[in-house]
Amino acid sequence: DYVGFSSSGGTFTWNSTERTMAISGMGPTIRTTSDQFYFVYQGLKSSQMLNGTLMARISNVVGGTDFRKIAVMIRASLSPTAPFAAHFHFPVNNQNQATIRYVDSGSLQSVSAGLREMIRVERNGSFYSFASSGDNGQSWVTVLDQVQVDLNQNVTDPTLYWGFAVVAKTGVMSFRANNVILRSGVCGDGVVQQGEQCDDGNLIDSDCCSRWCTPLTC
Repeated sequence: DYVGFSSSGGTFTWNSTERTMAISGMGPTIRTTSDQFYFVYQGLKSSQMLNGTLMARISNVVGGTDFRKIAVMIRASLSPTAPFAAHFHFPVNNQNQATIRYVDSGSLQSVSAGLREMIRVERNGSFYSFASSGDNGQSWVTVLDQVQVDLNQNVTDPTLYWGFAVVAKTGVMSFRANNVILRSGVCGDGVVQQGEQCDDGNLIDSDCCSRWCTPLTC
């Protein structure tokens, strides 16, 4: 669906066997206090994904211009001014960016890091964390960790929207999301789940399992 404007040009296909998604869409901006973009999402009750993870490896980016970007996003609503927590992949200007809008119509707060193909956002109650990987999830680099955001916006058990945001700037942009994982549970909950190599029940990097649930030398 398009958020903030009307268009009929967006498409996506999902291969459940390979966990890949091919996405094509338009959209000029997620930048100030209001957004216009293409969104491929799943709406889930907040209680259903109180602790949850969304990650994917971005590849085969074609089209769009200058500051085109792709994000894994958790959004409070489909309103163009809605709060959100998102991890952006900027293929042109060579960076990833963890971005948060804390309140409706609020300005964006961002932290940038070097470009890596795999991007990840985790929700742990009202805390959100962001990491990226350049080796297909074998190791992760923290971009922003355990930032408190109230996406529930004082509503009892609202629907939150988990998915891929597409900003082409101009024209149409297409890409492939590989190794897509959307699941309940987060690193540090003591259960080894899809996308994790270990989970020792904490977020400490000085033991045998990293804060992002990959093995460490110990």
